[in-house]
Amino acid sequence: MKQSFLPYLVFISLIFLNLSPLFAQRLEVKEHTLGNGFKILMYQRHTVPTLSLQVRYKVGSRNELPGTTGLSHMLEHMLFMSTKHYAAHEMDEIIERIGGSNNGATAIDYTFYYETVASDRLEIVIALEAERIQNALIKEDEFLSEREVVMEERRMRVDNNPYGRLFEDFMSVAYISHPYRISTIGWMDDLKAMTREDAWNHYKTFYTPSNSFAVLVGDFEINEAIAFFEKYFGPIPPGPKVHDLEIIEPPQEGERRIEIQKQANLPGVIIGYHVPIIGDPDFYVMDVISQILSSGASSRLYQKLIYEDQIAVNAYGYAQDRKDPSIFQFVLIAAKGHTTSELETATYALIEEMKTTPVDDKELQKAKNNVKADFFFAQESNEGLASRLAGYESIGVGWDYINTYPEKINMVTKADIMRVVEKYFTKKNRTVAFLTIDEEAGK
Repeated sequence: MKQSFLPYLVFISLIFLNLSPLFAQRLEVKEHTLGNGFKILMYQRHTVPTLSLQVRYKVGSRNELPGTTGLSHMLEHMLFMSTKHYAAHEMDEIIERIGGSNNGATAIDYTFYYETVASDRLEIVIALEAERIQNALIKEDEFLSEREVVMEERRMRVDNNPYGRLFEDFMSVAYISHPYRISTIGWMDDLKAMTREDAWNHYKTFYTPSNSFAVLVGDFEINEAIAFFEKYFGPIPPGPKVHDLEIIEPPQEGERRIEIQKQANLPGVIIGYHVPIIGDPDFYVMDVISQILSSGASSRLYQKLIYEDQIAVNAYGYAQDRKDPSIFQFVLIAAKGHTTSELETATYALIEEMKTTPVDDKELQKAKNNVKADFFFAQESNEGLASRLAGYESIGVGWDYINTYPEKINMVTKADIMRVVEKYFTKKNRTVAFLTIDEEAGK
């Protein structure tokens, strides 16, 4: 008996309708800047007695010089270790004791730390983040120990992971001069040569009030929050001015192809096209294209490569939000007995179809609805909304991008899709990295 999906669709529709009023109006985010340049973005939401604090630093692998790759990620590890007033990991233990959660992460364009706690714990988390920004010790013994942890992380994520290596090598070829060509975790030789002094200098250069900001979302009072930030962050010196990098990747003038041979279960391929910066009118179109190609079992990549031809076990395409122009990537893993050539041929056929045949009204509306639903659901939690606001702020479009994005998606047309695919998804603008199985490896 065939299962009816009508109840499921009705359920999803009701959820979306319930969420829509929350985002039908503009988010009124309060801004406050301390005398040292530290900006605070605050959004009150009193639905549950919790809050999420995120502190972002405008530094990531994009800011690293040759020979120091992986430094931002290494420093992030160190800032969970000893500080002037706390032992290694003691700040984590404090958050755990008060029933909260916390973590940190390093990306290409930024580094961030967050805590999600009960509302009455606000002063604690602000005090802890103020400790992190000014009082890290970066002890030699802790640095050497943590460096081994990071090197092992690289082995697991890249060196011993064929698909991780595929992605790393793809980026190193897709970009020629821009630091996006280097993975956040860094090259192994650079990690081995990295010193405690390297981390300390990176810390003193980039971890300053003038190069960071906070986002606070949840159940709190504005005046009380400002008072706590003034108390703990206000006395910190602004630090040296960080000059933003202005690196322009030269236009690609022909297809680039590389082959990676590794021991792997299945071959795979990444196909990438340079696309414009977030905030460019064409970038909104890219988000709709991604949905049409790879959102769910009804998407074009799934239907053609996985369901009909059965030549792939995984197939999706997307463009990431970046401070500088990024790449729309197709990530494809072949089914057993099939090749990357088959994946390429089928994908290029789908691309050409989008250039010449308009998307029908139903498919276009569905894609727009999915883009907006994903966008709204990601903001449902305090942590999710804080992350979204911080993300837009840190890559240069500003937090208010969150208010304009849904309407920009609504404005995407069938003609836009055909034009954008024709403009960017060309052989001249294409980089292809494919993984073939090394039959000799492991023998």
